[in-house]
Amino acid sequence: MPAVYYDENFNKIENDYDENTNKIELEFDSSAEEKDKYNRYLAWIWIDDVLLQNLLVENGLAETYMLQNNYKYAGMLQESEEVAKNSKLGIWSDETSNIQNNENENQIIENNKTDIEDNNLVYMILGIAIILIVSIFNISHNKKKEK
Repeated sequence: MPAVYYDENFNKIENDYDENTNKIELEFDSSAEEKDKYNRYLAWIWIDDVLLQNLLVENGLAETYMLQNNYKYAGMLQESEEVAKNSKLGIWSDETSNIQNNENENQIIENNKTDIEDNNLVYMILGIAIILIVSIFNISHNKKKEK
């Protein structure tokens, strides 16, 4: 999963899905291994029939980093990333581009120091949430194997 960028759009998405989620499903891609080299499951995450990875990419909250073209939804994610880039959403905004290009680096770093600290907390919380989802899946998957 690519790095996730936090902004007010992330808050809205997070709140919408926290309050209204009815179903979470994991889909394994036939073009990829079930687990990575660290023994973590690699899956597409569907929340109420919406692909989480695409939701994040299309809102400029994630990028298609190291995405192979043979993955099932690679094309969709790449198209969503182009739309987000052209719309200058999230990580593709002018403000973010300035940071990435090191323009006015000192002023931007000072102005965004608090934002960066807040972002780190969000990354940690999102990481924990994803680990919990995968752990729940692992537990239920193992229980099904035992039966």
